[in-house]
Amino acid sequence: MKAKILIIEDEQHIAELIELSLLPAGYETQLVHHGLDAQKAITQFKPDLVVLDWMLPGKEGIQILKELREDSQSSDVGVLMLSALDQVDNKVQGLERGADDYMAKPFSPKELLLRVQAILRRREATSSDTSESNLNQVSCADGASFDRNKMDFIIDNEPAYLTITEYKLLWYLFKKSPKIITRDELLKEVWGYSEGVYSRTLDTHIRRVRQKLGRFSHLVQTVRGEGYQWQSS
Repeated sequence: MKAKILIIEDEQHIAELIELSLLPAGYETQLVHHGLDAQKAITQFKPDLVVLDWMLPGKEGIQILKELREDSQSSDVGVLMLSALDQVDNKVQGLERGADDYMAKPFSPKELLLRVQAILRRREATSSDTSESNLNQVSCADGASFDRNKMDFIIDNEPAYLTITEYKLLWYLFKKSPKIITRDELLKEVWGYSEGVYSRTLDTHIRRVRQKLGRFSHLVQTVRGEGYQWQSS
């Protein structure tokens, strides 16, 4: 089945340019031009990925992202934020709220398509990885486990509501334990890039994952000068 892409952008000509950029891949698309229409579209269209503008009438994109990640029905949807706000702080905030990637306007249509494809590949790879396992839950600590069906991390029987990228990052560290994973390896295996699109992408995701792990944040250890390692004990 073709992936479904929801484009939430208030400027119609930009929304149409985004749609045109995705045309070569044959995705099914839907356009939304007002922030207050976003939730209804997400519920009804059930997208695999959302291209989300930050500055929208009615409700800002960053709030839409927050609500999307907090809803168990949409928490695993891929999100590419596309915004004229191109300061580092904006990018970090978008990633901390759960965006899988962040692009600044003006944008290259070819690069947009490549980034969308990369997010969808991560989503597909994670789903495929999950389907190959016969175990619904994999225990990794007393009171903590991976839910392989829902692609989430369970703490004391409650989900951590990880994004696809967060889940894949955590699962990769876990299954490679006790090996120390370099930044380059994580960027290649989790993001699909040979190097970071911008330097703080990995750091921001690591910080957000640790926040979601709560009392289990120690499971993800920084090895200074080398990378990251899953700490099982």
